[in-house]
Amino acid sequence: LSQGKLLSLKFPVPGIHEQRNIADILSAYDDLIENNRRIQLLEQAARRRYKEWFVHLRFPGHEHVNITNGVPEGWEKKPMGDFIRFANGKAMKSGQEGEYSVYGSNGIIGRSEEYLHENGIIIGRVGAYCGSIEICRGRFWASDNTIVATMLGKPIETPYLFHMLKHIDLNRFAGGAAQPLLTQSNLKGLPVLVPTPTLRLEFNQFAGEIFAQRDCLVESNSQLNNARDLLLPRLMNGEVAV
Repeated sequence: LSQGKLLSLKFPVPGIHEQRNIADILSAYDDLIENNRRIQLLEQAARRRYKEWFVHLRFPGHEHVNITNGVPEGWEKKPMGDFIRFANGKAMKSGQEGEYSVYGSNGIIGRSEEYLHENGIIIGRVGAYCGSIEICRGRFWASDNTIVATMLGKPIETPYLFHMLKHIDLNRFAGGAAQPLLTQSNLKGLPVLVPTPTLRLEFNQFAGEIFAQRDCLVESNSQLNNARDLLLPRLMNGEVAV
């Protein structure tokens, strides 16, 4: 794309008074979107709590718990396959529109009229995003570039599972010659330290509230972005008076 072509493009330029009014309207949307960036602060709070309790072992009541060889009393060290269900994602026809998000290895990549999973963790299975982690608190479809993880019989523990897998850095365990590849066998055999059910429940209540707030802010951001993008061209061509 040459500079000459760029300079030759024509678009409507309203008067300076209208320009300022349009800028004021769009700035209001930008301010709301910027306010919603507290999503990052919420996520940081949950990460800090996870590390404090489950990495540094400074959990409620830790002063009265015996810790032997790095394993607190009542905790267990076991392979992930003993308490996590893993399932490969599935390819779907492109071009669908529906109410359910479709997750690839790098996040949401489309919409679907159907769903295959509910309340799960989406793990990037292959390629550049191998080992990436996303959470979906609801129904969704996962592509064939992913593996979906859920707690066996305990969907309420999705927040704990998300932070546990995020902390592990699964990309380290990828195989494959041509490109990184994670398999269910890789994941099922990984040993992890499993806290007591009571402590996990307490963390899930805390992190679950944070994810609920985050989900509301993400949805609000999406609506604000869509409204702004629809409004801008109408403001510029005079369809909407300012």
